[in-house]
Amino acid sequence: MKLNKILKHKEITAKQLSEQTGIKYRTLLKYSCGERSLTVDAAKIIGKALNVNWWLFFEDEKEE
Repeated sequence: MKLNKILKHKEITAKQLSEQTGIKYRTLLKYSCGERSLTVDAAKIIGKALNVNWWLFFEDEKEE
């Protein structure tokens, strides 16, 4: 599942997520648009903040 899809579903902006997680805003934007791949550590931090399982970020879109 892609980060931008989760953000839209949860109705949260990358800026808000940045403030919650301490991950730089620009980095989150790159994660959300697929310009940069999520690291496991970042996925765990983001997953905890969004209350989703971190491994969902690594699943194939076809599996959803």
